[in-house]
Amino acid sequence: MINNRKQLAKHLEIHPETLTKLLDKIGIQRHKKITHEQMKVIFQTISNPIFFKVTRIKLAGLYRVHPETLSKILKENGIKHSGKLTDADLNIIYKKYGTPRNSNKFSPD
Repeated sequence: MINNRKQLAKHLEIHPETLTKLLDKIGIQRHKKITHEQMKVIFQTISNPIFFKVTRIKLAGLYRVHPETLSKILKENGIKHSGKLTDADLNIIYKKYGTPRNSNKFSPD
C-alpha cells in the first residue's frame, strides 16, 4: 500500500521532484492527501510516454534501436533534435510508428 508521495515516487521509479512536477502539471495539490481517483489519473498519466519530453538517445532506447538509426528516422520526418524532442516531434513519431510500448520496430506504413 502506498501511503505517501515518497513511496509513490519510489513505486513509479521516478525522483520525488519529478512526481512534484507531475502533480503540478495535472493539477493535483502537493500538500493534500492523494485520493484513489487522483492516483488513477497519476498512473494513467505516468504510463503515457508522450507525457515526458525525451532525448533522442532515450527515445532510441524505448524503441530498442540504435541512436543513429533514430537520428536517420527523425531526419526523414523533418525533425531536428538538438536537445529534448518536443511534444510535436514525439506526436509525429508516435503517429507514424506507434508508441514505444505498441511498436516492435520502425516500419513505414
